[in-house]
Amino acid sequence: MSITKKALGKIKPENRKFVGKSKALADQVNEVLNLKGMNQKDASIKLGKYQSEISKWLSGQHNPTLRTITSLEVLLGTDLLITPLQAKAKFEKKEYVYMTVHAQPKIMAAGQYIPTKSPNRRYQVISETRGIKVA
Repeated sequence: MSITKKALGKIKPENRKFVGKSKALADQVNEVLNLKGMNQKDASIKLGKYQSEISKWLSGQHNPTLRTITSLEVLLGTDLLITPLQAKAKFEKKEYVYMTVHAQPKIMAAGQYIPTKSPNRRYQVISETRGIKVA
């Protein structure tokens, strides 16, 4: 067994989990910063912190406090951490409806199929009985 494998085998499971969660949080913050069009410098100015401190937070190798995470959530306008109970309350009440509509222009009666300008679809199907447009 190699020295590296021996060393990795000695890492405590809680340390492995900590590193994974810390990296996941850092990735999430970086993703939201990018979506908001912000960089580390912008975040440091808005939070009143040194840019080097923000860099540590976003490296995934820093142990951010709950206060730090909350400050980032307020700055970014989104939750970064969510408990299972919060997730259940937020997502359990949502109902999703999926509908697949298939239309095949086999018989082209007058008014049944209308050519569209879309390059992906040749015809726009109009249901005259229900007034539903399916494109």
